Order: sequence, then C-alpha cells, then structure tokens
Amino acid sequence: MKYSIRISGYGSELTIGSVTEEEKAILSNPDKDLQEIVFEDLDNGTSEIDDQFHCFGATSPFTITIEDEDGNELYEIDEENLYDYDTEDFSLVENEYPEIDATKDLLICYSGEKGTFFLGYVELEGEFDITKLKIVISDVEVGDFFYFGDIISNVLYDGEEIDNWGGDTDGKSFDVTKNF
Repeated sequence: MKYSIRISGYGSELTIGSVTEEEKAILSNPDKDLQEIVFEDLDNGTSEIDDQFHCFGATSPFTITIEDEDGNELYEIDEENLYDYDTEDFSLVENEYPEIDATKDLLICYSGEKGTFFLGYVELEGEFDITKLKIVISDVEVGDFFYFGDIISNVLYDGEEIDNWGGDTDGKSFDVTKNF
C-alpha cells in the first residue's frame, strides 16, 4: 500500500551563509537598500550563499495530512495536536538545533511562502504506523543576533528520510539581514 504525507500551510525558504570579502563589500554599499543589493548586485544569488543553513519548510500554522492510496485520510496533524500522538516510548517530533557560526560574516535571507512544502510517499506491506513517523523541526538561532524559530526541516519513516516530491508555494514576503 502506498501512503502520502503532505505538509501545507505557511513556511519559508531560509538561507544562512558566510560571505566572501568581495560579497561583504558589495553588501555594505550605503547607497542601496540591502534587499536591492541582494537582487541586483550579487552574482550567485541568495540560494547559493547557504553554507551554514538552508531549508525550505513549513512553519506555524501548518497541516500534516497522511492518506492511503485511495485518498482516505488517516491522520490530520497540526501544531495544536502535534504532540497528541506522543507516548512514553514515542515522540512524533525530533528537534534539531543547527550550529551556525555567528563569528563569520553572514547573510540571512528569508522568503515567506504559503502552499504545499512537502509531499512524500511511503510504500508499505501493511498499515501505516504513526509511531514510525518522525517530523524533524529545526530551531534556528544565530547567536544573539538572529532567531528564526521552528521550521520543519525533514520527514522520516522508520528511520529513512522520505524524498520530497512536492513544493508548490506562492511567495508572500522576502527579508534579508546581515551581521556585519
């Protein structure tokens, strides 16, 4: 039986990356807005400046829907009932705390999105077992300079990462900041 896991709602693409001295000089132009510089003057764009962290994922509010191959909904999980499935032996959420080197000159770009962030499939011999599902949530912080909060960064079933075949979002906002 094939099961689908879909995560939709609000979220973002978040990139955090170290900049070169040349990029630092470009980004420090006092005559232009930082957002304008990023879009117009950087050769490699923001998605390539991501050596510290890069994630496209849902934030709050979100909905995780699990369906069988006939389209029958087995589970609908959101931030309000996310921990209802936890037991003494099982935790649906695994928290990660990415280590970001705040001593480096960093460019942080955030694109706010709305839509579907994840669509993955699991093929099983039997029934879907919610206790084998793991939703990985990254809590992103850059020293005292920048705090993003939680973003769903990965989905696993029975210890195996599920490929993301989805991603149909509309951009709602873009923000950029630097620590130099």
